[in-house]
Amino acid sequence: MAKDITKLVAKIEQKQEFKEEVSNFDEQLKTLRLTVTNLITCTDNVRLASLEVPVLLASFNVAKDSIDNAIDGICNAITRAHQTPVKVDFTDESKSYLEATHQKLIENELIKNHEAKVDDSLKALGNKVEKAMNGYKSIFIDKKTFNIYFWLFIVIMEIALCSSILLICYAIKFGKL
Repeated sequence: MAKDITKLVAKIEQKQEFKEEVSNFDEQLKTLRLTVTNLITCTDNVRLASLEVPVLLASFNVAKDSIDNAIDGICNAITRAHQTPVKVDFTDESKSYLEATHQKLIENELIKNHEAKVDDSLKALGNKVEKAMNGYKSIFIDKKTFNIYFWLFIVIMEIALCSSILLICYAIKFGKL
């Protein structure tokens, strides 16, 4: 009779262990389902991000073309301005006035010292520019350019992360890890 009780206790313990294993298996199955759901969500996010890449590229191309058009417009305006004829009447009276004014300026002491003053001014300006250049030895990027590269980096990192998760789940599913 003691053997029967021992057998019954052993069977009850086996059933209890089996129930615990089933419970653990159910929890692992729920965790796996949640992981698969998250993986599907990440895959959808990657798919959506990949759909936005052509739009971003098109936006960059449009911006580049817009800048090219602006530069072409400026160059065309300068070319047209150079090609525009200017009609000037130069009479004897204008010539005599110009010569008289020229003589006054040559005689004037300001003209004599003008080159020295300009040279001194240029040297002083050069020193100021050199000091300014030595004081700022770093790269400055405007906010728009920073934002473009920052969000592009974030999108690439998100794609890489989701791809890694997808690869890990694939390896776990097929047992190749």
